[in-house]
Amino acid sequence: MLCVELRRLSKNKLFYVAVSFGVIIGLIGLFPYYSDTSYYKIYQLDTSISAFEAWLYCLGLGSGAMLQLLLPLLIGLPYCDSFLHDKKTGYSKAVLARVSFAKYMRSKIVVNFLAGGLTAIAILFILFLIVAALFPLHLPNTDMNFVPQGPGAAYYQEHPFLYILFIIGTNAVFGGLYGILGFSFSALLKNRYAVMASPFLFYMGLLVISEVFHIKIIDPVHLIAAYSVQLPGMGTFVWGYGAVVLISCILIMKLIRETNKELIQ
Repeated sequence: MLCVELRRLSKNKLFYVAVSFGVIIGLIGLFPYYSDTSYYKIYQLDTSISAFEAWLYCLGLGSGAMLQLLLPLLIGLPYCDSFLHDKKTGYSKAVLARVSFAKYMRSKIVVNFLAGGLTAIAILFILFLIVAALFPLHLPNTDMNFVPQGPGAAYYQEHPFLYILFIIGTNAVFGGLYGILGFSFSALLKNRYAVMASPFLFYMGLLVISEVFHIKIIDPVHLIAAYSVQLPGMGTFVWGYGAVVLISCILIMKLIRETNKELIQ
């Protein structure tokens, strides 16, 4: 069942649309960095130009911070609506005649995690390949330029590749958990487009609450842009991911109960 779901994901055009759109959004963030590089060239500070810092601009450093706002929407596109789609088309009935409901649900959860995680990984990896082709791989000049904070920041200056991998890893977890979250909203929403948008709406809701009530530890932007974390330790990740896991578990349990009732009837 898992292999079948993975094949369906690989053939899903929305996955490739989401990745392509994410790369375009990330590249928009490079425009402010191009302005900075012109300044460096005028004052013969070419060694301050670094693909590693340019990549952070793609992710949202500077004024072009679109990707860190729209990534949850892109994560929801490929597969979050698959449960409702299967139910509407009758595909789930055909499948459940051959496999157990538990196995079907497990495959849905796993593939939604992979879909969200792979979407985030693909976008960020492609962006790094592009900036590495455009800019030199100089070690970041933290004396003049941006100095990241938060978990993993100690690697940025001397081991920037490790820092990039850390950021991609945290985004993979973010994408995976928000992919499951979107899938779990099938328990509340019966419109597939609303389900696709649910990770983004949940993300924006947390963002508004954190800004209005000044609760920085629940600011979901830090889960994408770990370099912006100003709080010590991993508290932001624990609270951010914990809330998503808790809500997802509650909604998935509700979805399982409702679907079991329908199967009995």
